[in-house]
Amino acid sequence: MTLEELDNVGDFVQKLELIEPPNQLVAVISDPFLQKYLQLRSSEKYITRIDSWLLAFFEDRLSDPEDNASQIISMLDSMVEYTRYTKVCHTQEVWHVLMLGRIFQMHVRRILDLYCHLGTE
Repeated sequence: MTLEELDNVGDFVQKLELIEPPNQLVAVISDPFLQKYLQLRSSEKYITRIDSWLLAFFEDRLSDPEDNASQIISMLDSMVEYTRYTKVCHTQEVWHVLMLGRIFQMHVRRILDLYCHLGTE
């Protein structure tokens, strides 16, 4: 069973054990249902898959940051919202962006500020 097959939150709760994660786990960055699913059924394997995709995304886009600036900023904005909601920060990718592109420093700082703040609560 996939998340797309669920009609409502009741279905989600009743069928949680039967749900298979999507192939594109990076959708978790912008999908609240998938975020909730991964919070309840998280594993190191899922986190590694998301981390790998994000790293590949940033490596590809940062090879030509001026042409890809809007995509990079959009992904960083999504990561801020994801981090705010899930309290999970994909730090390897954040540091990669910080090291490769100063124009994204404001967005990276927002992610790191949120992450550091979460660690002190």
